[in-house]
Amino acid sequence: MILPPPDPGPSSPPIGVVTDDPTPTPTPQADVRTTATVYFTDATQVSAHSIEGRFRMVGLHVNEAVTVVVQFPAGSANAVLAIQALDGGNISPQTPQTTIAADGTTSFQFQAGNQAGLYRISLIGAGGSSTLSFWAADPASQQPNPPVANPSH
Repeated sequence: MILPPPDPGPSSPPIGVVTDDPTPTPTPQADVRTTATVYFTDATQVSAHSIEGRFRMVGLHVNEAVTVVVQFPAGSANAVLAIQALDGGNISPQTPQTTIAADGTTSFQFQAGNQAGLYRISLIGAGGSSTLSFWAADPASQQPNPPVANPSH
């Protein structure tokens, strides 16, 4: 003898009926990555986000000077930041440390050296460290250059 299933009660859906509760929509989270925007003298610019402390490489010409504005996450305001050129080139103003502004930004000028190749800038502070990378291409070289955020520059 086969018995009917027990009565699930009034609060449960009938047997065999599938109910889908709507999946909660995730709350968008603020982008907490650090962003660097590089401004060139020809009025062009390129921006890159830091991923695990590294920014996408930006192309420069030998001896080219650019302005770099770095936007840090909220909460980094007034933090002390050390900016250092690791592979040559010049940073100005030349101070061993700077303070991140109340709006979370800091800016500086960077001039690549007179040799083609990699130029890195270390940013240490605001709860971590990041590396900006620039590639100064040699127009006379037949060697391929690495991919950069602004290949037409």
